[in-house]
Amino acid sequence: DNAAHVGGLIFGFVFTLVCYSSYKNPFKNLTFGIATVISFCIIIVVAIYIPDYSYRYYKAFNLFRNYEKMANDNFSGTGYVETNTFSNNIRKAETNWQLCNIMLSETKNLPPALTADINSLKKYSRYKSRYYHIYYKAINEEEYQLYDTLEIIGAQISMLPVPENGITPKNNKKENIDKEESLKPVKLYYDSSWQPTTARNAFYFREATVDSLGRINGRVTDYFKSGIIQMKGIYFNDLQDDVCRYYFENGNYDAIGKFRMEDRIGKWKTFYRSGQIKEEMIYGDSNIFFKNFWMEYGIQTVKNGNGIFLNYYSSSEFLRDSGNYHNGFKDGIWKGYYPDGKPYYKELYRDGLLIKGVSISNSGSRYNYTVDYVPPQPIGIAESYEEYLQSNLIYPPAALKNKIEGVLIIDLNVDSNGTKTKIKPVNKLPFGCTDEVLRLVNHGPAFTPAFLKGQPVASVKRVYVKFRINQ
Repeated sequence: DNAAHVGGLIFGFVFTLVCYSSYKNPFKNLTFGIATVISFCIIIVVAIYIPDYSYRYYKAFNLFRNYEKMANDNFSGTGYVETNTFSNNIRKAETNWQLCNIMLSETKNLPPALTADINSLKKYSRYKSRYYHIYYKAINEEEYQLYDTLEIIGAQISMLPVPENGITPKNNKKENIDKEESLKPVKLYYDSSWQPTTARNAFYFREATVDSLGRINGRVTDYFKSGIIQMKGIYFNDLQDDVCRYYFENGNYDAIGKFRMEDRIGKWKTFYRSGQIKEEMIYGDSNIFFKNFWMEYGIQTVKNGNGIFLNYYSSSEFLRDSGNYHNGFKDGIWKGYYPDGKPYYKELYRDGLLIKGVSISNSGSRYNYTVDYVPPQPIGIAESYEEYLQSNLIYPPAALKNKIEGVLIIDLNVDSNGTKTKIKPVNKLPFGCTDEVLRLVNHGPAFTPAFLKGQPVASVKRVYVKFRINQ
């Protein structure tokens, strides 16, 4: 714009002088032509040498904003990832930030103030490109310990200076802002069994956000009472629903993996307190594939589902379990021992299927079995326990009026005699839904105890109750 105005002014001035003086000049046509050429040359020179850095910076900054919008549009969700589309969008976001960095690198010869801004944007785009590159690897290879690296990169991005000469983009995400504002931060306290307690008696405490119904949603961080992080994860309506990272109190990893509505899915890793990796397991819909196992001193004895498993009690020389894995499943003879070294069980497996087993209690009694674990069973009903609860459920009127729907999860503690000792709601449903399920459980049938390796044991039975208005 400046070049056009200044050049036009010079051209008009020269053109006027030439036209005025050429009235008495016999070579006025030639003079007029020469003057026109000179004027156009002046315009070109002015266009070249008038400073255009403001325009070039403005163009670069707006292209930066466009790339950011494209990357954010491609990265169009959070929470559990189960489609290739999401992974592909992460890859597109990485590519967009790489292109953005190239574009910014080509914007040169700027004044110091604008050069500083461009350098800041270049750092931002490089960090973003690396962020999405690592996130793509974490998702596709299920290497969730990389989430800690993502947090470090996020902190580095937040410390970058804001461009002083940029244009603040308009915020059109009112819906997301309203949603975030509806979540309130809370601090919750738990005892050593993860039961709610007071701050004075707490063994753990939790920093989280809750919705208007009191349900935990969003990022959650659990701490030991010492203030050391015990877990980082994502919750949805009181349920773990994404990657969770567990830590020992010395700061090393304890376990890393992903949940889908409280159920483990995909690759899970466990670790020794020293930080040495211990196990890698793949959780499917109906079975668990045992992939890799390492001894505490780093020797790998099971690789890609094949090898010898030797598991010792923590800080002890006594063996806990031993056996062979074949193609990810137990095979052949397996043996187990008590912490004092006495025999506990002996089992025969064939391709992951238990053929027979015998266990010895601490008192010396022998138990034969063909099923490793039998959960507690309700007495006196032909249907399943969930079906019993569902068929006897009375929908609370307040819940109907407010159109409350969902799945309520209950943990039912049953001791080794079959007595119901504790009923704990895992999540919450308001307007009387939780109370209705607790009523049914309290007044429902008695239970047989669970049996582990043929012996009666205390256990926890998880129950799912659906609230659907159209039912």
